[in-house]
Amino acid sequence: MKKFFALILSAVMLLSLVACGNQTNADTPSDSPYNKLNLKISVNTGEAGIDFMTAQKFADLVKEASDGVIQATVYGNGQLQGGDMSKSIETLLAGGTFEMCVVSGTVLSAVDEKFLTSQLPFIFSTYEEADQYLIGTGGAYYEQLAASKGMTMLGLFHNGLKQISNSKKECHLPSDYAGMKIRIPSGEVAMKTYKAFGADPIAMTWGEVYTALQQKTVDGQDNSYMTIASGSIQEVNKYITEVNWQYEFYTLIADSNVFNTWNEATQNLVKEKALEACEWGRTYQEEEEANIKQDFIDSGVIITELTDTERQAFIDATAEVRSYFIDKYGKEACDAWGIKG
Repeated sequence: MKKFFALILSAVMLLSLVACGNQTNADTPSDSPYNKLNLKISVNTGEAGIDFMTAQKFADLVKEASDGVIQATVYGNGQLQGGDMSKSIETLLAGGTFEMCVVSGTVLSAVDEKFLTSQLPFIFSTYEEADQYLIGTGGAYYEQLAASKGMTMLGLFHNGLKQISNSKKECHLPSDYAGMKIRIPSGEVAMKTYKAFGADPIAMTWGEVYTALQQKTVDGQDNSYMTIASGSIQEVNKYITEVNWQYEFYTLIADSNVFNTWNEATQNLVKEKALEACEWGRTYQEEEEANIKQDFIDSGVIITELTDTERQAFIDATAEVRSYFIDKYGKEACDAWGIKG
């Protein structure tokens, strides 16, 4: 009899362990319509980066709206994927490390190169122009593309209009970059664009850039004013050309396999607060960049503002690059972003 009860007890304990092992962080408290979540969000810059700040804004908003039932922690500098931002999507979709991340179009292009459509050189010169498509047909196209790859795109905001910094000299024309080693994150668009300028583009992860510039491994890099400031690049690059050569977006994105386990109320709240956070991020970036630019000038950075003629020289130098990618990405993608051949 004792052996019988021992067997029963063992069976009960085993079933209990299995039940506990099958529990997820999507349990629903009895007094809340939302699943109880403890989310990890990976971003690729530090606390001063717009990706970090926007992710933190989302975390604050969703925590408040859910009365603390939904919690989210933001992890910066790509620490959850070993500091390599190129592994963000791979790690997200593998599951188990983090449920959400903020990534750029360049990083997303690893799963489909059409995420680079909006990054063709000189298709947008202002944030207002980009916004028209980001929160319209362009963003909708990317949302569908992400869904087909197992990702739920929750919102879009600015990574920024890219300026080019360097440690050597003022640059007014594409030919001024001839022979310069310019860091790029990755991607065929940037590679072909800088080769069209006569520069030597070198792919490098963001975490390596400051040291590479400091040690003269590379001469320059490109980013928005906000990202330049977040990485203190102005300390090692004295010259910035305000060229607005490329618009790049950020997206707050979730693993669909995780997102689809949440109940409808939770999904709707996460979407709502993600959109609210992304709108905040777009507005903050647009307003703050003028202040950052002035801070750079005050600290001795030489910022070159191009004349219309000089800017046209850059546009002309990249005409073949645009044509190549318009043909490559196709009519549907280009129409979504208002790009004409």
